[in-house]
Amino acid sequence: MSRVRMVKDHPLLILEHDGEGVERGKGDRAVKRESRRTLERYLIAADLHIGFEHELTAKGIRMDSSYVKEMLDELLSIARDEHCNGMILLGDIKDSTRGVSREEWRSIPLFITELARHVELYIVPGNHDSYLR
Repeated sequence: MSRVRMVKDHPLLILEHDGEGVERGKGDRAVKRESRRTLERYLIAADLHIGFEHELTAKGIRMDSSYVKEMLDELLSIARDEHCNGMILLGDIKDSTRGVSREEWRSIPLFITELARHVELYIVPGNHDSYLR
């Protein structure tokens, strides 16, 4: 059975799957795993828009430059506290739709690499992410 719940005080979701699961068999037939039950838990985040802080600064709106690091630390802390097996990022990891800004080019690979060091990471690209590969 799968369940989705909100994370208190954060725009995040937890996806939990409790069941026997399936494995691929010959000819792509689904074959049941051994009767051992498993609990898989994933933290889901969307619309991170990394790089928007630099756009605001360029328009005269000051924002703390540690924003991306703080977001990374917060996501990892919640994933750890919630005992998540992995994390799913749903679209718009970066902010700009006009290519990749210098700040995005520098920040995003570090952000993704650090997340992937701690949790199994799945990324579903959004319309802002077309230049990320």
